[in-house]
Amino acid sequence: LKINLLILSCYTFTMRIVFLTPKLNFKTAGGSVFDIDLKARAFQELGHEVLMVTVFSQSNIRPEPLPYETVEEFNFRRGQLGISWNIFKLLRKYESRADFFHIDGHIFFYGAGIYKAMGGEVPVVSFHNRELVVFPQDIPSYSFGIPDIPLPTFFIRLKQILRFWIEKVFGTWLANKIEISTFTSPVIQKVYNDFGYKT
Repeated sequence: LKINLLILSCYTFTMRIVFLTPKLNFKTAGGSVFDIDLKARAFQELGHEVLMVTVFSQSNIRPEPLPYETVEEFNFRRGQLGISWNIFKLLRKYESRADFFHIDGHIFFYGAGIYKAMGGEVPVVSFHNRELVVFPQDIPSYSFGIPDIPLPTFFIRLKQILRFWIEKVFGTWLANKIEISTFTSPVIQKVYNDFGYKT
């Protein structure tokens, strides 16, 4: 019911939508920057209030002015745990300005899961356009003889395996608290579902 009301309200009520995205680099980044920009513009044209928060703002290259409000945050934390904790804090920081959050899922969805697990009440839409780093198909294949890629040591491989299982068991348990997820293709969705993400 909560999800149906959220979707209905996009068409019938004015909403405050806060986007969290890594950066707005319109010159050297990929198509995801243009995708989120078009989404923000579309919501704004429907009469909604849009706020775009860039998390790694040191990488922004954007035209001025954009039609929607932007805020630059500078996350210098490294590693999935540090990034996730910072996303949790940013969601808490901006929840008073949001009727729902739209986040870049493959980077931020664990942080959004922490936010929901800690009682966050603003609904989250998680957008996924690529795989997680820990997915097996995202790990380089060493069987093709690619030069300059050293074979992983025992300890590096052990770290990769431990991270995989921590994210698969604990990370997806957190992320499954997110209300809505969207995917760029059924193939990407299936990979996430097979990993345990059922939102």
